[in-house]
Order: sequence, then C-alpha cells, then structure tokens
Amino acid sequence: MAHPSVITAVTSRLETYWNRSPIFAPNVEGDAPEDGSPFVKLQFPASDKARPILNRRFYREEGGVRIVIAVEIGEGIAKASAWAEELATLFRDRKFSGVQTFVPGDIYVGDENDSGNYFITALVVPYAFNFAG
Repeated sequence: MAHPSVITAVTSRLETYWNRSPIFAPNVEGDAPEDGSPFVKLQFPASDKARPILNRRFYREEGGVRIVIAVEIGEGIAKASAWAEELATLFRDRKFSGVQTFVPGDIYVGDENDSGNYFITALVVPYAFNFAG
C-alpha cells in the first residue's frame, strides 16, 4: 500500500482539480450512487519500497495509483475516454507534495467493462516518492 503522504497528496490533487463527478477515496464511501451517476474512485493497489543509500535512513517508494472511471452504460466510450485523458493530463509527469508521477497507461476497453448501470475502466498512474524514516 502507498505511503500515507502519497495517498494524501494524490487525493488532494484530484479533489482540487477534478469537478466532473464525485471522487470515492479508499474506505470512505460505500457503493456506487443509486441514481447511476458517474464517479471516479481512487485505489492504491501496489507499491514497493527500497533503501537506495545504504548508510542513510532514506527510502524510495515506487508504485501505481489506480483511478477507476465509472460512467453511464450504453453511451459508448467517448465519455470514459475523455475523462481518462483529462485525468492522465492532470497526473502526467507532475511533481506535487513530494510525489513524482510519470506517464499513465491506456485504459482497457473490452467485454468486462460493463457492470450493472456502469461502464467501468481504469487508468494507472505510476509514481515515485522519496522519504526519510
């Protein structure tokens, strides 16, 4: 799981610059909206920590932030694709609050994207974070 400072920084950046839909942070909000309205959800599925300088208590965390994009089903992929591009631009090659983000991957589009009232895809943003400890 990501360092708490990474979670705070990424959540804050998204809340500051994203106003197209509600944002669901990990373990804060419950299920999808009952009215079927679109949303994005933050996840921090993987990270790895290393100690690049052996004689100092300095660490580097590398990982990925997963941004789940849930839009109305049956409207094609234009909205999900546009949202993914906006979110990618928000995080592509940025540095904020000590977090360095890199180039996000592409979203996946296939038969598995349909889920109830939603078309769900995700964008993964790789990051690095240095900290002392």
